[in-house]
Amino acid sequence: MELRQLIESIENYNDEGIIFAELIEGSYLASSDAQIIEMSDEELSLPTSEVAEKYCSGKAYFLEVFLVKEMLDAMRQEKIGSDEACKRIIHYAVHDA
Repeated sequence: MELRQLIESIENYNDEGIIFAELIEGSYLASSDAQIIEMSDEELSLPTSEVAEKYCSGKAYFLEVFLVKEMLDAMRQEKIGSDEACKRIIHYAVHDA
C-alpha cells in the first residue's frame, strides 16, 4: 500500500502499530510502499532495522500509528487536505521524529 493510502486509512489501524516505509532515492514519498507492523514487547527492544528486515525488508521505520492519528486530528481541525497532510507527516518523520 502506498504511504498516502496508509495515512488516509490510519483510523483502521491499532494505535500500537509502527509504520515502516520504503525510501525512494533516500526519501519518503507519498508513493512509497508502506506497511504497519505490530511488534511484541520483545521486538520493541530490538533496533527497528532488525524488525524491518524480519517483516518488511526494504523498508525503514517511519512513525508510530498513534502519532500519525494525533497529527491528522490536529490538521483536520485546521481543514488541511489529505495531500498537504501527507507532506507534513513526511516532513515531520524526516526532520522532527
